[in-house]
Amino acid sequence: MLPGSRTSISLCKSSTLTDNLKRENQAYKISIANLERKVEDLQVRSHTSDNDLTDKLSGMELKIESLEQQARLNNIEICNLPERRDEDLLELVEKIGATIKCLIPRQEVLAVHRVPHARAMENNKPKNIVVKLASRTLRDNVLSAYRLCKNVTSDLIGMSGTPHKMYLNEHLTLYNKQLFRTCREVARKYNVKYVWIRNATILVKATDGSKTFAVRCQSDVNKIAQCYRQNE
Repeated sequence: MLPGSRTSISLCKSSTLTDNLKRENQAYKISIANLERKVEDLQVRSHTSDNDLTDKLSGMELKIESLEQQARLNNIEICNLPERRDEDLLELVEKIGATIKCLIPRQEVLAVHRVPHARAMENNKPKNIVVKLASRTLRDNVLSAYRLCKNVTSDLIGMSGTPHKMYLNEHLTLYNKQLFRTCREVARKYNVKYVWIRNATILVKATDGSKTFAVRCQSDVNKIAQCYRQNE
């Protein structure tokens, strides 16, 4: 074989090898790109799955919270009434009913007891009294009668010592109490006029003529805060 022919064959083999390497390299690039796309897809799916799981958990928590609150619909909570040794809570409840002009018969009281405070900073205050009544109608009547009274103090029900103003409220779950507390903080910050509770739902109203917002979770509080922030 002539030397020139050998050179030509060598160059041809080299060119073929280079082409093969280029094709292999291109194939690797394509494979890597495909893998990267798959990884990105998996990341997106994982993120979506996490979000879906978070949403489902939040939904379940709200349902549980709603059930817990429904179990308290016949209850009232009496706050800031001084504690006494050997106190008769049932008798105190009867006296409160007489004071606010809404009789609470003993047979209509299913249970009554004091409960410890959830927050340590409130341990110096009297424990609240939870009263479970026989019907929601009676509970609503008691709360309505209480709201008509401007000032209900401990001396009015025959308790000795310094008079303490007592408060009668709907019996909220701990979550709703914390939510209500947060709403009041937002209200103070943005000069919101009204924050109140009706049938275990927190309601917020900026002024007499403005729209009323219902608050059921923290995201509702955040939306309201953002709305009032934009209106400043």
